[in-house]
Amino acid sequence: PLTPPHIVRPDVTAPTSDAIQIAMAKHPSQRYATYGDLTMALTAARSQLLLEDLKHQQREERGHGRSWWRR
Repeated sequence: PLTPPHIVRPDVTAPTSDAIQIAMAKHPSQRYATYGDLTMALTAARSQLLLEDLKHQQREERGHGRSWWRR
Protein backbone atom coordinates (compact mmCIF):
# COMPACT_ATOMS: atom_id res chain seq x y z
CA PRO A 1 0.00 0.00 0.00
CA LEU A 2 0.99 3.55 -0.70
CA THR A 3 2.16 5.54 2.31
CA PRO A 4 -0.05 8.64 2.46
CA PRO A 5 1.90 11.59 1.03
CA HIS A 6 1.09 13.80 4.03
CA ILE A 7 2.90 11.26 6.26
CA VAL A 8 6.05 11.37 4.13
CA ARG A 9 5.82 15.11 3.50
CA PRO A 10 4.09 16.98 6.34
CA ASP A 11 3.75 20.07 4.12
CA VAL A 12 1.25 18.19 1.91
CA THR A 13 -2.30 18.78 3.10
CA ALA A 14 -4.64 15.89 3.85
CA PRO A 15 -7.05 16.72 0.96
CA THR A 16 -4.12 16.84 -1.48
CA SER A 17 -2.82 13.58 -0.05
CA ASP A 18 -6.24 11.99 -0.55
CA ALA A 19 -6.35 13.13 -4.19
CA ILE A 20 -2.88 11.70 -4.84
CA GLN A 21 -3.78 8.39 -3.23
CA ILE A 22 -6.90 8.05 -5.37
CA ALA A 23 -4.96 8.97 -8.51
CA MET A 24 -2.36 6.29 -7.71
CA ALA A 25 -4.79 3.53 -6.69
CA LYS A 26 -3.74 0.05 -7.78
CA HIS A 27 -7.05 -0.79 -9.44
CA PRO A 28 -8.19 1.51 -12.25
CA SER A 29 -11.79 1.35 -11.00
CA GLN A 30 -10.65 3.07 -7.78
CA ARG A 31 -8.88 5.92 -9.63
CA TYR A 32 -10.40 9.12 -10.98
CA ALA A 33 -12.35 8.40 -14.14
CA THR A 34 -11.02 11.46 -15.97
CA TYR A 35 -8.27 14.02 -15.77
CA GLY A 36 -11.02 16.55 -15.11
CA ASP A 37 -12.03 14.68 -11.95
CA LEU A 38 -8.44 14.75 -10.70
CA THR A 39 -8.16 18.44 -11.53
CA MET A 40 -11.38 19.13 -9.64
CA ALA A 41 -10.12 17.27 -6.56
CA LEU A 42 -6.79 19.11 -6.58
CA THR A 43 -8.53 22.46 -7.12
CA ALA A 44 -10.81 21.76 -4.15
CA ALA A 45 -7.77 20.84 -2.02
CA ARG A 46 -6.04 24.07 -3.03
CA SER A 47 -9.16 26.11 -2.29
CA GLN A 48 -9.37 24.59 1.18
CA LEU A 49 -5.70 25.44 1.78
CA LEU A 50 -6.25 29.03 0.63
CA LEU A 51 -9.27 29.39 2.93
CA GLU A 52 -7.29 28.07 5.89
CA ASP A 53 -4.45 30.50 5.11
CA LEU A 54 -6.92 33.38 4.87
CA LYS A 55 -8.53 32.48 8.21
CA HIS A 56 -5.11 32.26 9.84
CA GLN A 57 -4.10 35.61 8.39
CA GLN A 58 -7.34 37.24 9.60
CA ARG A 59 -6.80 35.86 13.11
CA GLU A 60 -3.28 37.29 13.15
CA GLU A 61 -4.47 40.68 11.92
CA ARG A 62 -7.21 40.80 14.56
CA GLY A 63 -4.70 39.92 17.24
CA HIS A 64 -2.27 42.63 16.14
CA GLY A 65 -5.01 45.21 15.76
CA ARG A 66 -6.10 44.83 19.38
CA SER A 67 -2.70 44.51 21.01
CA TRP A 68 -2.12 48.26 21.15
CA TRP A 69 -5.51 48.72 22.77
CA ARG A 70 -4.81 46.31 25.64
CA ARG A 71 -1.63 48.04 26.75
